[in-house]
Amino acid sequence: MSSPEDLIRQHALLPHPFEGHWRETAHVKGIRREGLQLLTALDEAGWHGVEAEVSYTLEEGGPVALSLSSNRRTAYGYRLLTPGDAVKVGPAVLRAISCLGGHALLRLRLEPDVALTDRQLMPDDWYPQPDGV
Repeated sequence: MSSPEDLIRQHALLPHPFEGHWRETAHVKGIRREGLQLLTALDEAGWHGVEAEVSYTLEEGGPVALSLSSNRRTAYGYRLLTPGDAVKVGPAVLRAISCLGGHALLRLRLEPDVALTDRQLMPDDWYPQPDGV
């Protein structure tokens, strides 16, 4: 398995605006955006929403935990345990993503195309609550 530094060099990854490293690999304006994202055990994508369906596929490393909430009141989890594991998350679903191992290289596909900075960031102390706040 490659180190995070090796993966950054190998895939020409750049710092992501919010967490980890990223490189866009394909972009069809208005249709889809694809890329690679590297998270380490020190990176966490806090609760946020994206106005796109996002497919996450574990390419290397892991595991990765996705915490998901479609109603802001309850949460459920999904884990990408081995390379090839994948999950699709809808646009109305809030998510938080954590690398549970040393690092994880994820392949992302966003449909429709949205910019990396186009996300609804929840406050750092936010989590799903019964009252939906």
